[in-house]
Amino acid sequence: MNDVVLATVVGAARRFLLARGVRVEGLDFRALVPVSVRGAEQRGQLGNRVANFVARLPIDEHDSKRRYERVVDVTSQLKHSRAVQGAELLEELGDWTMTALLSQVMRLAIRRRAYNIVVTNIPGPQLPLFLLDAPLRESYPMVPLFENQAVGVALFSYAGALFWGLNADWDAVPDLHDLTVALREEFDVLQRLAGSAAAA
Repeated sequence: MNDVVLATVVGAARRFLLARGVRVEGLDFRALVPVSVRGAEQRGQLGNRVANFVARLPIDEHDSKRRYERVVDVTSQLKHSRAVQGAELLEELGDWTMTALLSQVMRLAIRRRAYNIVVTNIPGPQLPLFLLDAPLRESYPMVPLFENQAVGVALFSYAGALFWGLNADWDAVPDLHDLTVALREEFDVLQRLAGSAAAA
């Protein structure tokens, strides 16, 4: 799911930037991607086990299928990198270190690793939730913007659906609706490709 989301986002960003007249060939486009590194033996335990990967995404690739394949290559390499071990060490330190100190360390680390966009995918419950008799029908997440960041994309999967929440700096991205349209278009392309592959 993370690979499909990242391929959708980078494809949409490509459409969005090309429409703005930006040359994407040779553009170093990076996403900060928080990924759970919780092992099977840690399921149900309190606390988070999250690695913040910085993924170089193939915004120069014009073919959607090939772009998805390149995203899979990038994320596979990151999952087997030392970033996972580093994240686990920081989480363990957080278990016995002052929270404020750890927060400052994390902010400094994020600031030093340059990225263009944050993309986070939060798995939610796949069964419908209720408050008394009222069903929760939709839930749209929001990722906070960090310093010098213009756009954040957060997703929440719930009851068989995927809800996209976008947050942007209005001064930098007053045309966020165009990015939303591009996301829908790129997601539709990947859906058609997946349907063709399943049929074959």
